[in-house]
Order: sequence, then structure tokens, then C-alpha cells
Amino acid sequence: MLDRDTLWRQGSIFRTSDAQAIGLFDGEEGAVAIVVTHDCDIPNAREDELEVIVGRFCQKDKMFANAKNPRRLHLAYQKGDEEFVIDLHQTDKQYVGKSSFQEIGQPDDSYYLSDEQKRALKQWLAARYGRPAYPNSFENRLTSRDSKKSRLEKEVASVLTEKSEHIIALFFDLDEYRNVELLGDDPYILRIIIAYDAVEGGSQARTSAEEAAAQITRLFHERFGTPDNATDIVLEDCTAVADTQLSLADIRKLDQWRLEYVSIQDEPQSPYLASGE
Repeated sequence: MLDRDTLWRQGSIFRTSDAQAIGLFDGEEGAVAIVVTHDCDIPNAREDELEVIVGRFCQKDKMFANAKNPRRLHLAYQKGDEEFVIDLHQTDKQYVGKSSFQEIGQPDDSYYLSDEQKRALKQWLAARYGRPAYPNSFENRLTSRDSKKSRLEKEVASVLTEKSEHIIALFFDLDEYRNVELLGDDPYILRIIIAYDAVEGGSQARTSAEEAAAQITRLFHERFGTPDNATDIVLEDCTAVADTQLSLADIRKLDQWRLEYVSIQDEPQSPYLASGE
């Protein structure tokens, strides 16, 4: 059994031969198995199984990095001087009995997962169950003027894709109407905050986020009208904010809008889920 001295951690990679020996995958080229169970639960005697995701080595797509997408994550490991990116899907989880670990060795320690990447993994795993639920009326208004050729979520995703290197998150602030179903002609007053990586990105990140804010503002105004004439959703402002300037108090009153469009595009058989569900 696994005890507190085990080297297995959240983010640990199985050696290929071990993953195949316990049936996680066969001889698939590029397949890799990763433990996603929380560190504290791995040695816990009450836990009989570990959660594992079988992913694939891939080329990095920044829209899937840093837990931007709730269904899919591109997780970057270092192996020597090289970076290896693994494509993970929330639906690809498997469960491995702890007894199976008696048959195999230690994790593959040639791959290193940085603290930053491990935080991204934790956030991504939590995001599946922690996404905010916006009022149904607000969700309906967001999509009410969509057409087959023009979908707001797709267009916002396109803007963020272009600027994704430095953008960390997009937040919606509905203020006092955060949990209110508005009826009739009462509009939702919306503020959007685009958080960017000020430490790594510097002035370039700020410029990218400000450009994204201007483009998203234009998209909302074209669709719903400007603040002086909008009736469904009034976009009061869309602002680029450095991550270093967002306080805990700010985060507690904001909801991160995680775009689903990219996931839907890759998995057309899945039913559409509103961004906040």
C-alpha cells in the first residue's frame, strides 16, 4: 500500500511499462498516464483508489493552458532542457486500486512539474465542479442574438485566442444582480475584467489585454447596444487589470467566465453547456 513516504504525488507520471502493466493503456504512441488525486489523499488509508488521467503528448495550445478551459488542459513538464506538453481531458479519468501500485515501481522522475504548472492542474481539476452558475435570464440574454454564423461566445474566444499568451482569466461582475433572475425590461449591468500576467508579460501583456478589452467591448456594443441604449445587457466597462492588482476581496465578488466554445468545437457530440454551468 501507499504510505506517507511514497514518492507518488498529484501530477506524477507513470513509466510507460508500468501504465501498460496495470492496463491503463496498451501500446498507444504518445499516451501517458498522470495521477490527479490530491497529495493528501494518496497515502490516506480511507482512499482505496487513485484517480488517473491518460493523456497524449501534443503541441502546446495556449487556449488550453493555465486552466482557461474547464474541459481540457495542456500541462507542461520539463525533461532535461526540453518541454513536454500533455493534453488532458476531464472525461478521461480512470481509477486505479492502490493494490496495483505494489506491482509497479516509482513514478517516472525524469519529468518535472513546476509549482506554477501544478497550480494550474489543481485549478483545472477544481474548475469542473466550481464553475459559477449565472442567472438563467442572463445566460439566455447572452445567446439570444446568436445565429449560426455569429455566436458571441465564439467571437470572444477568437479574441482571447489571439491574445492568450498573457491573458490569465476573464471575469464577469454582475454586482447586485449576480444571483437575480431579472424579468421584463430590466437590464443586467455588466463589468468585464481581463486579468493579465504582469510579472511575466510586462508592458506587452498589458497592451494585449487592453486590445482584447477594446475588441470585446465592441462585440458587446454591436450586439446589445451601448450603455445609453442597451436593454438586455449593459456592458458598463471592460477593463484590463494586472493580476498583481486583483485582491482577494475582488476575486470573491467576481465570477470567471470559462469559454466552452473550444471544447465544443473539439467534441461536437457533447451537448452545449452554458458557460457558467
